[in-house]
Amino acid sequence: MKIVYYVHDLHFPLREGIRKQAWWLAQAIQKEGHEVEIISTAPINKKIIREGIPITYTKPWRIRLARELQADIIHYLIHPTPMIIPFLLFSKAKAQYLTIHDGALNLFWKRIWWPFLSPIINAKIKKVSVQTDYQMKLLKKSSLKISAGKIAPLLPEFGQNNTKTNRNKVPTLLFMSHLHPSKGIYEVLKAFTVVRKKVPQLQLVIADSGITQNKNIYKYIQKINQEDIILKKTVIPKEELSKAWIYLYPLNTARETFSIPLSLIESIQTKTPYISTNVGGIPEYFGSGSLIPPRNPELLAEKILELIKKPKIHLLKKDIRNEEVIKEHLQLYSFD
Repeated sequence: MKIVYYVHDLHFPLREGIRKQAWWLAQAIQKEGHEVEIISTAPINKKIIREGIPITYTKPWRIRLARELQADIIHYLIHPTPMIIPFLLFSKAKAQYLTIHDGALNLFWKRIWWPFLSPIINAKIKKVSVQTDYQMKLLKKSSLKISAGKIAPLLPEFGQNNTKTNRNKVPTLLFMSHLHPSKGIYEVLKAFTVVRKKVPQLQLVIADSGITQNKNIYKYIQKINQEDIILKKTVIPKEELSKAWIYLYPLNTARETFSIPLSLIESIQTKTPYISTNVGGIPEYFGSGSLIPPRNPELLAEKILELIKKPKIHLLKKDIRNEEVIKEHLQLYSFD
């Protein structure tokens, strides 16, 4: 069986949860003996082969490519968008599936183009999958009339029990994301200015993926930096988490973020205490002891001080096994 995965802008090194899921899933299904290919929308047209998997980078509206594509399955790893219309309409796949990883489904049913796209989605997509009950409830608000279900995400593979830690000697806070207000970066910075008054030598490491270039945030960091804020670019999460005392990801909204933040799972795997917020489906997978309400830098500062004095790691509330996730995808692709 040949499966084609469709994802937006698959860049390496992998920096975001959706792109990681696309690549990990393609690798896993290939190991199961199936032929796998990736179609990635990008401003260029080129084809590469990476670890035996063909990846075609293409502009979204290449109808000819859609017509020529030979596949049993096309699996879109993206929220409903007009970009997938050529493949929806012209591909000769036996079945087409859609997985939405955005924590709030990107509110696709509120988009101006949804009334025109919804009949095509309902006619062409066999099943849609999400990861949380919160997303399932949002689906009911849309006009989707197709079958829907939950499939957990694939987890990072570096392992919980075999990961060595190398904590910094001084208290270190870590923030890893692109610098956008929705990710809680301002809350992190405000909480840091409070905590550093009480904790000598406290440092804040900000690993900026570079996807969003927000000049106002950079200026604010420069303004408050007392040589205790360290800016880095794309990093290896395992290495940074292994050194940090506390990982911070205080999201302000579930929208435009991965439904089940993989960085929180990576934090658990490296035995690093973490703090996030109770938005979207996050409370379904992570304990309340590590979650606070969004947009609350004062409470974030209190939680940081609490974890510096008494570190504690809250494990996943639900057991996720990659082998089971792969089985669920194979069952999804069954024509029985």
